[in-house]
Amino acid sequence: MLVLAIGITAAVMLYMWNDQAGYKPVFGAHEKVAASDMMSVLDAEHVPYRIHPDSGQVMVPTGQLGKVRMLLAAKGVTAQLPAGLELMDKNDPLGVSQFVQDVRFRRGLEGELAQSILTLDAIASARVHLAIAKSSSFVANDGDKSSASVVVAVKPGRTLSNEQIAAIVNMVSGSVAGLAPARVSLVDQNGNYLSSRVDLTEGFDGAAQGDAAAKRYQDEVRTNVAGLLGPVLGADNFKVSVTADVDNDKVEETQEKYGADPK
Repeated sequence: MLVLAIGITAAVMLYMWNDQAGYKPVFGAHEKVAASDMMSVLDAEHVPYRIHPDSGQVMVPTGQLGKVRMLLAAKGVTAQLPAGLELMDKNDPLGVSQFVQDVRFRRGLEGELAQSILTLDAIASARVHLAIAKSSSFVANDGDKSSASVVVAVKPGRTLSNEQIAAIVNMVSGSVAGLAPARVSLVDQNGNYLSSRVDLTEGFDGAAQGDAAAKRYQDEVRTNVAGLLGPVLGADNFKVSVTADVDNDKVEETQEKYGADPK
């Protein structure tokens, strides 16, 4: 009986696994979508679906995934973006404190920045945390400095280039007065510190630096080749074309050296 029970359990689990294998989640795990709204639309359109037992995601047959996404979009069921500066449009009662207004503005700005970061195709989700230093018109504050932390979830199989990393950091720093790019931390969902890949101490511009380095290398090679071929072929009897592909990845190397063994 025990063997029979184990066999039945295994058969049921195998059936359930095969049944789920032909289904895929409609939205990613990081995208906030009301499951009840999705199921209402799917029920009305007679589209079969499953609920993932662990994540709770709504899954549909793989072959209908694109159709279902278009259907949900037409019905207004889409991923919920973080709230932005529309938070400032709320009607506040008379006498709201400056602290409440500052908190609401900061939260709105964080939401606006997250929405802007989400426009990058490689980004699945984004969160921005701002620590804005207090300023005064009468007292110069050199102690506290503003800082920002950005957490992004990169889509599977995608990566962020150095130019995109620099663009995110510079966009966040440019949105807060006095926020230096070097004080913006960009981290992905795996804990990788993306900010360390670019030099932000003097306003890194990956595309500009890459183009400038490529041009210098091309000019140098072109001059050297012309110097070699000119005396042999004549200055007007040849053409030199050089195309350089410069890698802007930043590499840090740490060495530890030890002296002789202690006596």
